[in-house]
Amino acid sequence: MLQLMQKNAKWFFIPFAMIIVSFVFWGIGSQDPTTSTEVVAEIGPYQIDSRNYWLTYERLRDFYRGIFKDQFTEELQKTLDLKNKALEEMVDQRILLVAAEEHGVTVTEAELQQAIMTDSNFMRDGTFDRTIYLRTLQLNRISPKDYERMKRDDLVVAKMRKMILEMFTPYEVEATGESPVETAAQDTEATPPEDPDVERQKQTAFRAFIEGYKRKLTKEGKFTLNLNVIS
Repeated sequence: MLQLMQKNAKWFFIPFAMIIVSFVFWGIGSQDPTTSTEVVAEIGPYQIDSRNYWLTYERLRDFYRGIFKDQFTEELQKTLDLKNKALEEMVDQRILLVAAEEHGVTVTEAELQQAIMTDSNFMRDGTFDRTIYLRTLQLNRISPKDYERMKRDDLVVAKMRKMILEMFTPYEVEATGESPVETAAQDTEATPPEDPDVERQKQTAFRAFIEGYKRKLTKEGKFTLNLNVIS
């Protein structure tokens, strides 16, 4: 088991947003408004409901099943702790949105349009095709306005994550969640890290930032979890 996980170690440090891709195609757009779902977590103005939690968990599980294939056993699933990882990352993303707003980190209209027009899901023969774009959104029951809002959030999260990883080392960050964010990172494309040890140090710093912000929001009465919903 240990040897198997070491062999695939680089995959454990890929930002989860690269696995789930974005807020957009989690089934949010196609959710039936008459369907009752319970709230798993509240982070500032954001909520995580049980339906989207389970969709996210299933997507994460499918990702690792694709990596480990026949070796993806029940034992390995428990070792990977995918249920907790799914919730952790969903919470992290909402915390990053709150932090971004407090630190003035935004995505410009030009950045948003660039991200949409270079998305391979909306291309034909290597070029953005508006007809495919609108048809894809229609099939997912998402309006262009809602898609752009969710895509903007997705880009803000990716920008915040990259900025934190670039700005801090585990020896510099203080677990307060109140460190100033001064510069905006432009490149949000990620590739699997080559050095797991270096990436582990970066992730330690990232978790310190997140946990600090979580404590801050908890003190302000803006962070709650209801784990009974998904137990």
